[in-house]
Amino acid sequence: MLKKNKIKQIKLIAFDFDGVFTNNKVYVDSNGNEMVECSRSEWTTAKYIQDKIPMCVISTEVNIVTQKRCEKLKLKCFHGITNKLQKLQEYANELNIKPENIAFVGNDVNDLACLQWVGIPIIVQDAHKSIKNYPFMVTKCCGGKGAVREIIDTLIEVNNVTTNFK
Repeated sequence: MLKKNKIKQIKLIAFDFDGVFTNNKVYVDSNGNEMVECSRSEWTTAKYIQDKIPMCVISTEVNIVTQKRCEKLKLKCFHGITNKLQKLQEYANELNIKPENIAFVGNDVNDLACLQWVGIPIIVQDAHKSIKNYPFMVTKCCGGKGAVREIIDTLIEVNNVTTNFK
């Protein structure tokens, strides 16, 4: 469950991609090309908050799909990152944002270091069981099935951002 008082403290939010923006499945064609399923509704409301809170994707995968999706969403993308925590720390330092004001959204063991370092750790409902025993906030929705939208909409609500929806 998302805690609104913690969400209100966010000044930077970083997302894993696979399993957060997607359902963690990959489709491979006969030529070896990979495709993932993303929901357009996950990012629909982001335009209301994106200019107020920096957001990025930090992904271990080296995948053009991740890069292209982030380009379309106008979302800063770091992919092919072997040390996610180091990249998150570098980006936070660049923006001069302290860990207690950073949210990281993840779903698996390779997200654990980031989740433990930030002040606002969030995992998706269907995160791997190995990280579910930690005291992280958990979305009601699964990865690729509304989790990102849930977080974005909560950010909009707690920051009293004016939108054209109720």
